[in-house]
Amino acid sequence: MTTAQLHTFISVCKSMSFTQAARERYISQPAVSRQMANLEDELGTPLFDRTRSTIQLTAAGRHLYQHLTPILDRLDALLNQISEMGGGEASTLSIGLMLDQSMDRHISRALQWFRQSHNISITILQLDLLELMAALKNGTIDIAVSVSATEDMFAGFQRFLYAEEAMCFAARRDQLYRFNTSTEEAMRQFLQAHPVLVPRKEAFPKEQHAALYRNQTTPFPEYEVEYDLASISPMVAAGLAATVVNESNTLAVDQDIALIPMRDLPPIGKGVFWLSDAPNPLVEQFIECLRAMEALDSNTLPRPGIPAEAQ
Repeated sequence: MTTAQLHTFISVCKSMSFTQAARERYISQPAVSRQMANLEDELGTPLFDRTRSTIQLTAAGRHLYQHLTPILDRLDALLNQISEMGGGEASTLSIGLMLDQSMDRHISRALQWFRQSHNISITILQLDLLELMAALKNGTIDIAVSVSATEDMFAGFQRFLYAEEAMCFAARRDQLYRFNTSTEEAMRQFLQAHPVLVPRKEAFPKEQHAALYRNQTTPFPEYEVEYDLASISPMVAAGLAATVVNESNTLAVDQDIALIPMRDLPPIGKGVFWLSDAPNPLVEQFIECLRAMEALDSNTLPRPGIPAEAQ
């Protein structure tokens, strides 16, 4: 049994999802399943009831979860003390994640690769857009991960857009199945009962409002209702509304939510943003790691000594 397995167990217990635990731990979902199976084999008892549509803790699993957290916290503190005594104190990289975005595979893989070659501690804060920008400026976070709804969404910051994601209509599966959403009339009936929530313009910088109005985010303006960003996902998950989101939105990991690609909408960029004079040297190193991973994915490695923007 390893501390990694125990930390993964805690992550699964908190979210009751192997997929979400994999995102938090920067490993694959099959790796989470293997770790939990190995832990159960070593303990000689099942920790999860997998016979239902969603996983549940067994009595043994609940007992372990209740007593393990404080023990694991003390063990982590002890190991950190030993590391510091040996001169191996970890540096810290702080990442801000857009409030409604999950840790997508690009960032998860880059963090996993980065941690293999650096003794670092990673902190992650989930913030709304205005908080992300303020946190970058005041140094609370080193890097922001966000969608970019307009070309100059993060004006004044360095950027690397590593993905383009399709925009999708999001609603509860059980509600969509009641309608034949392939027909315009049925979709209209659905929308009459379920408003399409969009973020309030006040959640964006004032200078972005005109561009946001031009870049209409949904094809359903007559059914749109402006709503607080933090409340949109809970409202959709509860079946009280629908929305339009990108592929790595937090709603995408909810098994009860269906995502229907909106082919009439242009894709949205997703990227990392940082200060050009960031004091933390890990920032540039992490960005280079992310660039290298994207280059490997496209089978085109950056040429040594040439900035990626110039290639």
